[in-house]
Amino acid sequence: MEPTIEITVTPTERQYRQMAHFNAYLKKPQTLPLMTFVAVFSLAMVWMNAAGVIRTSAFVYIGSITILALMAVNLLMVEYSISRYLKSDQLGVIKSRRLVFGEDGFTCETPGQDTCAQYGWDRLGQAFETKAFFLLYLNVQQAFCLPKDQMTEQQALRLRELLKARLGSRMEIRVKG
Repeated sequence: MEPTIEITVTPTERQYRQMAHFNAYLKKPQTLPLMTFVAVFSLAMVWMNAAGVIRTSAFVYIGSITILALMAVNLLMVEYSISRYLKSDQLGVIKSRRLVFGEDGFTCETPGQDTCAQYGWDRLGQAFETKAFFLLYLNVQQAFCLPKDQMTEQQALRLRELLKARLGSRMEIRVKG
């Protein structure tokens, strides 16, 4: 495979946290608006019941409180999972990686190790470009995080074009401009 783009990246803990939040709340475009709607509706029901503006059944009132509690637990669990993972010794995400992209796919190697993994374009399930990074998903739980602040503007443009050409509809650009 003749290299067309070579990028070496070392995602930071902050970037890992951003990637995890993207995965939890922004990967599917409907997740955040739906969560916001449900939270606002539930808060309105609880507030209006407590203020005596309207009276709803106990089922609706308790259901609204339960939904708000479950949403808070979800937010806390995501943060807990991120913090726990960042403190673990198994953090493969925040390691320096050298990726070489070509027409047939890409290779990924970790400097200082004798391993080199090769991936064809058919192995990538999905890719996203955000303002901060490119995310290349091998599956729903495994992704390569390529921070844009660790590549040149030319590399980012070339990578975007290559991913669009090779992945088609599996490549989503979530950055304006």
